[in-house]
Amino acid sequence: MHHTCDMSDESERLRLREILKILAESGPRHSLEMQLYREFGLRNPGELQCLALFLLAHAALDRFLIKRVVDDITKRREFPAEGLRNIESTAAKGSFWVHLTEAVRRGLIDDNQKRIASGFNEARNGFLHWGPHRTQLPRYKGKRVSSAEGARLWMTDAIKFFDAREGRPA
Repeated sequence: MHHTCDMSDESERLRLREILKILAESGPRHSLEMQLYREFGLRNPGELQCLALFLLAHAALDRFLIKRVVDDITKRREFPAEGLRNIESTAAKGSFWVHLTEAVRRGLIDDNQKRIASGFNEARNGFLHWGPHRTQLPRYKGKRVSSAEGARLWMTDAIKFFDAREGRPA
């Protein structure tokens, strides 16, 4: 049985099938890919895809937070000493948590967006910042981000986060 991320849109499912077909036809896997499957206990390409999408979604949330803060700084004309050109590079230097905290402090995201972003960051940190108690794949709301149920949860929340930026409730 092939496991894939839950894709609600038919065109997304068709695109995913095309990608998986290309992967299946690409011949033997690279030894690094096989090592990553073993290292992280991934069982199939669908789990690898879900993990990759989760990490990319985290990066997209971070970019969103940075852009919101930069836009607010520009709007309020709070330019750093080095001038307007360096606002984005200065803002991007911090961590996800710094970006989230600053967006919250400035009132740029609502409480639900803060909860979603915090959940993403907690899951990602537990995975990327390895330690003796952090040996498994990230979990979001207690579910593996690479499982169908877990992917459905974090994907739904990511959509809610981004929909809120368009003025729709999160």
